[in-house]
Amino acid sequence: MLMNRVERLEVRSRLRTHRLHRRVFPAFERLADPAAFRGCTVLEVGCGPGRAAEWALGRGAGRVVAIDADPRMVALAARRLRGTPGGVRVELGEASDTGLADATVDVALELQVLHHVTHWQAAIDELARVLRPGGSLLFEDSTAEALSEQWWSRTVLTHPRDNRFSTEQFTDQLQSTGLVVDAVEQLVPGRWFLGAAHRPGPPAPRPT
Repeated sequence: MLMNRVERLEVRSRLRTHRLHRRVFPAFERLADPAAFRGCTVLEVGCGPGRAAEWALGRGAGRVVAIDADPRMVALAARRLRGTPGGVRVELGEASDTGLADATVDVALELQVLHHVTHWQAAIDELARVLRPGGSLLFEDSTAEALSEQWWSRTVLTHPRDNRFSTEQFTDQLQSTGLVVDAVEQLVPGRWFLGAAHRPGPPAPRPT
């Protein structure tokens, strides 16, 4: 489901930028070995203006694929990432159908995307499919409780009404794909969470 005008403004806002740099990215850096990014291939689904892709490039990612279903977000991300070091590809795409081959991604990033996706389980299946053995998924999202109990979320924002998830349902779906959930942190208990998971197996060799 595409975001409405208010949501597009929100993802570009100073408040969202503040939350990313004060809460989300520092947590990801605790949960993932910084060396995991060096020379690796990173996928960001629902990239919005490309802040997480930019963060990954700043940590040494060798190649970043950033996809979004909204052409306006793709254009914003492409402008932000133009001229950054490393290989960058920004394109239209769906979280549940990235167009990537099996086991080609070292790190996948999902930040506040899957609560916009009607069939979010299929999106998790897709993220698991493209991860290489030893690859990591870093995720941040909002629960059904957050979306249903806040007047702002119910009346101003556009989210699917059915088939929403709790933190436990989200992590259960991760595990059903064969991913191992390494950590989950509740930023706002029951409403806003993040964490890390990985695909078991020996990791692919990395550039030195």
